[in-house]
Amino acid sequence: MEEERRREEEVASEGVSEGGEAEELKKEEKMASEEAAEARPLVPVEEPRGEVKIDESVIGQIAMQALRTIKGVQPSAGSMMSKMGFGRKMYGGVRVSLEDEENPQVTVDTYISVRYGLRIPDVAWDLQETIKNQLEQYTGYTVKAVNVYVQGIHFEDGRPLEEAPKEPAKESESAERQDAEAFKEEG
Repeated sequence: MEEERRREEEVASEGVSEGGEAEELKKEEKMASEEAAEARPLVPVEEPRGEVKIDESVIGQIAMQALRTIKGVQPSAGSMMSKMGFGRKMYGGVRVSLEDEENPQVTVDTYISVRYGLRIPDVAWDLQETIKNQLEQYTGYTVKAVNVYVQGIHFEDGRPLEEAPKEPAKESESAERQDAEAFKEEG
């Protein structure tokens, strides 16, 4: 009986020593990983020297590229004042206003033509989101607003609505005309 008790104590003491070894190994691994992290910092220690400023023309080009990704949208010429060279510079249907502060903010005005048959509020929302997301992603600047000015409607081939071809008479209308003309001739 005493022999059994000794065996149980030995087995229990072996389990404790194995558990203690496992804990000790974990402590050693943690210390090694902490030492490795201290040896090579993840973030550069040096502060940047100088500042980075992005020109309005670059912001305008990014916004213009975003505008071109929206199906059914074409850039428009803008207002009469911008055509005459007054006011802010236009970049293919896009005007940019940059507030240069500690955290720069951008306001974008877009002048567009929408393809006939598309729902204009949906197209405008897609355009606003796309321009906002791309500008924030590529510049890091905060986009204050993206204003959309729909200045026209165009057809799929790019022609403006004013140049739309007149619809040919429908077959039923032409048949009715022929019947009316035949009736006039008889009467």
